[in-house]
Amino acid sequence: MTGFSDMYYLPTVWKHRCKAAQMKVINRVQRIKAQAIIGTFNTVATAVVKAEASIQSAQERFERKAIKFWVRLQTLPASHPLRRTRPRSFKRHISPFQKMAAAYRDLPVDRHKTIGAFPQPPWESRVHTIVEEDGDRASKATQTGWAVRAATGSSARNGVVGYGTAVLLPLSHRRGGSTTTGSTTVGPRTEQSPYTAELMAIAAVLESLSKRVLYLAIYVFSTNKAVVLAAGRPRQQSGQQEIRRINEAAKTLTSKGNKVTLFWLPAEVESDLKLKAKAAAKESTQQGRTPRKKPTRAYSTTLRNALWRVQKYCMLPEGVGQFSKRVDAALPGKHTRQLYDSFSRKEASILAQLRTGMARLNWYLHQIGAAASE
Repeated sequence: MTGFSDMYYLPTVWKHRCKAAQMKVINRVQRIKAQAIIGTFNTVATAVVKAEASIQSAQERFERKAIKFWVRLQTLPASHPLRRTRPRSFKRHISPFQKMAAAYRDLPVDRHKTIGAFPQPPWESRVHTIVEEDGDRASKATQTGWAVRAATGSSARNGVVGYGTAVLLPLSHRRGGSTTTGSTTVGPRTEQSPYTAELMAIAAVLESLSKRVLYLAIYVFSTNKAVVLAAGRPRQQSGQQEIRRINEAAKTLTSKGNKVTLFWLPAEVESDLKLKAKAAAKESTQQGRTPRKKPTRAYSTTLRNALWRVQKYCMLPEGVGQFSKRVDAALPGKHTRQLYDSFSRKEASILAQLRTGMARLNWYLHQIGAAASE
């Protein structure tokens, strides 16, 4: 497989340099790789063996790599050399980079946020987060009456994304005892994601509390585990601007004598605040709701929409491999799920036994009295 890996070196350049003659060589390597996976005969058709092994075509693989590179390029800082490069073409020579710029000119990559190597210096303090699988500490924190409790939720429906918040101040506070909810529509689903909306919700809650809370414990609950992990250990990912807002607001609250803790709230933990925040989030995505201002695009959402354009499903051609369509090899991959989803549980168990010898035929053994149960 070393030669195969070498042929895929810098696929963003290969994509716009490959002609028909070069693609024949690469398709031959694709065929050998697929044959090695499923162990089929040498005379099998390339389209059949690639579909059976669930392998993307070389052209699609190059296209996906090139799109990832181009979308990622738009999120680099303005000082980056590649970001400053202007893809101007000349009659004498058109470079692969210039061809790439011309091919992806219609991709919606404007209004992107800058993604740096890290959202903040490593020596700066971050918000304290607690992530537990059982949710025991989070469940107890939701019942703490002397602390400021806040829950956030996000929603994506009707073509838009929004978030909701629910804040409950303690009775010792002059405005405590009642729950305050709020909802905000972030933007269209083609530009935003529930992940970024959840980060915006946490930042909005902490920024609002930083203006009116002194010397209290503040517990913020989120049902999105990825959001809590990203806030505690930020990396080179989308949502860095919101993560910086969260840490800045937490730093401001800490300077005023408060203690901020961000909890991940598992789905099985019941909480009235969580339900109210979710209801507020659904209100923000009602039919006809639009954002107040035009937001920036989320990197992950833009990349997913761009990759969706070139996605091609590996399927057997019509009239080819009729037997393989009925009984396929039990191999890892998408084709395994497509195979077993068409059968019932008992039929799938029998097929797995015939193909791998690793499933027990307890139902049939129980019928003849050889097994105690099914």
